[in-house]
Amino acid sequence: MKLTHKLLALLLFATALPLAAQKGKAYDGRLTFDVLNISKAHDTLFVSLKARLEQMKLHSRSALALTPVIVSPDGSQRLPLAPTVLGGRNRIIMAQRGQFSALGVDKDTPITRHRNRRDSILVMDYAIPYQPWMRKAQLFVEEQSTGCANCDLGNNKYKLSERLLNNEYVPKYQVLYAQPPSKEVKVRSDKFIARFNFRVNKYDLIPKLGNNRRELARVDSVARAVLENPDFTVRNVAIDGYASPEGNYEANVNLSRNRGQSLVNYLVRNYKLRNNLFNVTGHGEDWEGLEEAVAKTVFEDQEKVMDIFVNYVTENERKAQLKKLGATYKFLVDNVYPPLRRTEYKFVYEVRSYSLEEAKEIIHRRPDLLSKSEMLGVAMSYPEGSEERQATLLLAKKFFPDEDVVKFNALANQQINRPETVTAAQFGELFETPEWNNNIGVFFGQQKDYARALEFFEKAGDNPVAKTNAEETRKAMEP
Repeated sequence: MKLTHKLLALLLFATALPLAAQKGKAYDGRLTFDVLNISKAHDTLFVSLKARLEQMKLHSRSALALTPVIVSPDGSQRLPLAPTVLGGRNRIIMAQRGQFSALGVDKDTPITRHRNRRDSILVMDYAIPYQPWMRKAQLFVEEQSTGCANCDLGNNKYKLSERLLNNEYVPKYQVLYAQPPSKEVKVRSDKFIARFNFRVNKYDLIPKLGNNRRELARVDSVARAVLENPDFTVRNVAIDGYASPEGNYEANVNLSRNRGQSLVNYLVRNYKLRNNLFNVTGHGEDWEGLEEAVAKTVFEDQEKVMDIFVNYVTENERKAQLKKLGATYKFLVDNVYPPLRRTEYKFVYEVRSYSLEEAKEIIHRRPDLLSKSEMLGVAMSYPEGSEERQATLLLAKKFFPDEDVVKFNALANQQINRPETVTAAQFGELFETPEWNNNIGVFFGQQKDYARALEFFEKAGDNPVAKTNAEETRKAMEP
C-alpha cells in the first residue's frame, strides 16, 4: 500500500468514520449517519435513518450497498433490512444492460445513481413487524462497495444504536372510580322574592293594588312549575316576611308575619295545599338588608348613615338618629326602604329517581335535578378518555363540590386525560380503599416512582385492575 493510502487510512480511523482498505480511487467513503427516528407503535417498529453523502466520492463504474441490520445483544438473532444501492453513471448503464451483480444483494434490488458533489442526503425509512427481542437490540449499517469489474472495494460496519429502543417501557395504567350510593333522596328548593303592595299597617293581599297582579303572576308561575311536575313531591313551603325599619319594632314583626301568611292563604286557596306544608316566619325590620343597601347606594350623607349603624346598637336609637338627617332620611324612606318590604317564599320538594336513559336526557336541561350517583352514572356510561365523560365529571364537581366521591372520580379522570396537572396533595388523606390505593399508585407510576407505585398497587389487594397495573409497573422496572 502506498504511503498516501496509509496516511488516509490512519486519518479516517482517527476520525471514527469506518472505511475498509481502498483499491485505487474507485470509491472514497467518508459516510456519516443520523438516526431520525426509532419508535414502536402497536406491533410495528419504525426506523428512519439519514446518511450524509457530501464527503463521499463514487467512481462512475463503482457501486455501494448500505444495509441496516438489527442484531440481538448476544448476536443470536439478526434481521437485515432492505438495502439501498448507489452507483455511478457507468454502473447504472451496466445495470440497465443486465451486467450488474455482486454486492450480496438480490439481483432485482434497484440501483440509484449517485452524483458526486450533488447528492448529499440519503433517507432510509422502514416499517417492520416488532418482536420483543428487538427492544434491547443494536442497530448497524453494513456497507459493501465494488469497483468496475465487481472487484471488492471493502466492507464497513457502522454502529448507530447501542439499544434499539432507548426509551423505557411505558406502563399502560388504568384508574378506578369510586361507587356512590345506589339511591339517594334528592331534596331541592327554589327561593323567590315577592314585593307586594299593602295598605299602611295592613296585611290583606289585594290583587289590584299597585304591582300585585304582576307579582302574583310570578308566584303562580313558580307554583305551577313545582306543583304540576309529576317528578316532584312538595315537602315544605317556607315563607319569610320582612319589613322596613319604620314605626314600632314589635308591630313590624307581627306585620311581616301576617303579610307572609297572606301569601299562604293565596296558595292554599288557589292550589288546594295543606296548611301544615307551610312554615311562616316574620323577621320584622330588616336592618341587615338596610345596611347592605346603603353601602351599595351613593348619596350625600352615605358615610353619616353608615356611622349610625356602627355607633348605635338599638333599633330605636338608630331610627332617632336617621330621622335627624332630614332630607337624607326622606331619601332613604322613598328609595332604599321599599325593597326591604318583601316576602320570600321557598318550595322544598323531593325529586324522584331517574333511570340512566332519563338522566342522560335530563342532564342537558336540568342537571340540578340529578343526584350525584345519577350524574356519575351518566359519566361512567361514556368511554374512558372521552370528552363526554370528562365534561360530565366536571359538571358533577360543579354541582357537588364538597362530595368526596365526586372529587375522587373527577381526579381519576384527570389522571387519564391530564396526568401532568395532578399532584399528590389532591389525593388527600389515606382512605385505605382499593380505588384510592390503585389511583395513587397510578400517580406515582406516572411520576416514574415505580417502587412507591408498586407498594400502593399491592395495598389494593386482589383488585384485578391494581394487579394489572402492578404487572405494568414491573415491566417498566426491568433493566
